[in-house]
Amino acid sequence: MKVGIRTKLVVLLVAVALLPLLAALLTIVIGTGRLRNEIFGKGILSLVTSESRVMRFELIKDVELLKIALHGRLVLDGLGKVQQKRSSQELARLDKHWPLLPANKGPVREALDNPTADVLRSIMRENTVLVELLVTDRFGQLVAATGRTSDFYQGDESWWLQCYNQGRGQVYIPRINYDRSAKVWAVDLCIPVVDKGEVIGVAKAVMDISRWLPDCSLDFGGGRATMKVVGDKGFILHSQDILAGRAKPLTERIGDWRNIIASPPGGAWRATDDDKIQAYAPVRMPESLDQIPVKMSHWMLVADIDQASVQHGLVRLSILILLIG
Repeated sequence: MKVGIRTKLVVLLVAVALLPLLAALLTIVIGTGRLRNEIFGKGILSLVTSESRVMRFELIKDVELLKIALHGRLVLDGLGKVQQKRSSQELARLDKHWPLLPANKGPVREALDNPTADVLRSIMRENTVLVELLVTDRFGQLVAATGRTSDFYQGDESWWLQCYNQGRGQVYIPRINYDRSAKVWAVDLCIPVVDKGEVIGVAKAVMDISRWLPDCSLDFGGGRATMKVVGDKGFILHSQDILAGRAKPLTERIGDWRNIIASPPGGAWRATDDDKIQAYAPVRMPESLDQIPVKMSHWMLVADIDQASVQHGLVRLSILILLIG
């Protein structure tokens, strides 16, 4: 069958007319995809930033409440009575035998049954995320605790040295760790006890991280964003898998962790190679609280969500544009 010259001209003119339209439609579709990522990227970044601020607020609140409770007269008077450090030999002997000493008499009972220990237990009753509280004197010797600690002398441990800070004192929040006494993965709040400008003791509050961060997912854009807490070397400190018992803290690194850790103070977002939108923001404490310096290990809150789970609306918009075209 022969096609007439007129038909050929019509087809050619239609094709020429449609090419700019098709190019425009392609540009719109590509632009819509970029806009889609931009919208959801900024949205999930806003969500993560908000959650990191909530974590900061909760940390500040917990520290302030502990400071108030630990600076009551009962605690200050108990710590003020200790003016001398035991000999190295006596401390070594106590630490060696501490796990086997009876709890109903001797030095273990002295630490567990005194007015300061009563204050610690009352604090724990008011805060269900706490699993252990202890207070030492200015020399690192245990004065009071809510339960038997792993040893008596705390003054040679990193958390104690950081908090005592050569007698200057500082609030110290170390990296998440496994607490042998409480038998949980924990966040420690280490707080100097100050009386009349002098550090007379050091307190440590152990918080069960599974209680402090019970949920690792958030609703977002019709989907669920999963969250992780990541440490300074990119190791995952808390996640849904850890919460469910499928993994342990500090055993896996998050992908591309160097870029995440190096993100700006306000956080950042990106589209990943595995079709997720990921956002991350730091969890930071203020430099000081009531003129007491604060030192905290580096934490990042990371959230990601499958692009497909939140893009249905924009996909429908793209299809509508094509149909109209």
